[in-house]
Amino acid sequence: MYRIEHYLSAGEHRDLYIDWLQRLRDNHAKVAVVRRVTRIELGSFGDHKFCRDGAWELRIDAGPGYRVYRQDWQRRQYDEKQIS
Repeated sequence: MYRIEHYLSAGEHRDLYIDWLQRLRDNHAKVAVVRRVTRIELGSFGDHKFCRDGAWELRIDAGPGYRVYRQDWQRRQYDEKQIS
């Protein structure tokens, strides 16, 4: 099981993911994104590829083809400790 963390805006501390999801008009795409993030949380990453610097792109085949980006923060913290 994975923990999902969302980015917050600097000033108002608003959840950028939730704000974007609420503005998304295509309900089919909205459901596809929510399903995909839920499956990621359960450990099923599906169609994804490594980009760079520990970032992964997860492709969602709905609407114009949405992308979700993820990073393994525990792995990044481990790598940073090894460098310093």
